[in-house]
Amino acid sequence: IVTVPSHIWTAVCYKHHLNDTNSFSFGYIGKNQPESGIRLMRVSDLNDKLSRLHSELLKSRQSVKIFVGDCFDDSKKLNGGSGYQMATDVQNMSRTLKRVVRSSQHSHFTVGGYWCRYDHPCGTHSEDYYWCRTGHGFFFDSWDYCSPPLSGSRAKNGEYCHSNYACGTYGSDHKWCYTVDGNKDRCCTSDDCLSAVNDKTCWSEHPCGYHGYSYLWCYTDDESNWDYCCKDCGQEQPYICVVLLSFFYIQSFVHL
Repeated sequence: IVTVPSHIWTAVCYKHHLNDTNSFSFGYIGKNQPESGIRLMRVSDLNDKLSRLHSELLKSRQSVKIFVGDCFDDSKKLNGGSGYQMATDVQNMSRTLKRVVRSSQHSHFTVGGYWCRYDHPCGTHSEDYYWCRTGHGFFFDSWDYCSPPLSGSRAKNGEYCHSNYACGTYGSDHKWCYTVDGNKDRCCTSDDCLSAVNDKTCWSEHPCGYHGYSYLWCYTDDESNWDYCCKDCGQEQPYICVVLLSFFYIQSFVHL
C-alpha cells in the first residue's frame, strides 16, 4: 500500500547568534498537487492550519505546536524577509517563475495532469469547452479538460489556425487545422521563419517564403529537399542581410 500525503509543509526557526532582531521564522503548507502556489506564513498560522487538518482527519480536536516557543513569530519581518534577502533581479526571476509554474505555456497537459494525445490536441472539438483525449490509443483511453492552445500556429496558406482547433494530426498522417475562414489545410505548430509542415525545419539559409512560386515553401537542407511552410519571411531576410553587410563594411573601414 502506498500512502500519498494530501499536503506538504515545512517550518524554519532561525536564531541569530548575536542579535535577535536578525532572528526570524516562517512556515509553509500547500496541497500535494501539480502547480501549487507558494505563500509563506507565520509559524503560529501554520500551527493553526495543521491543527484544523488533523482535527478534520481524526474527527476530534487536535492541537499542533511545531516549536516549543513562539520562535520570533513576527508578521512584519515575515512580509519583508524574503524580499530583503534577494537581489532585485532574483526577485523578478522568482515572480516570473511563479507565473510560469501556475499557468501552463502550452496545451499538451490537461487539468488532471495528463498528456493530450499527439493526434488529438486541446480544442473544443464540437463542444462548448476545451478538452482532449488522453491515453495511448488503446484500452485506457479517456478525456479531460484542458487549456486553450496558444495562438501562433499557421496553416501552409499563411493563415492562422482557428483558436478552437489546434494544429494536430487528428488520425491523419500529417498535421492540419481549420483556419479562421473555415478552410482546412496542413499546418505548422510554430509561427516563425524556419518552421515547416509536419514538424520539419527550414534550412537556416533558406527561410520560409514564396520564392517565386504561388505557395509558401523552403529548402529543408542543402541538398535541394524542400517542403511546405507557413509564414512569408521572404521580405524580411534581404533587409537583415543589408544591415549586416553595412555593419561589417563599416567595421572594416574603421580598422583600415
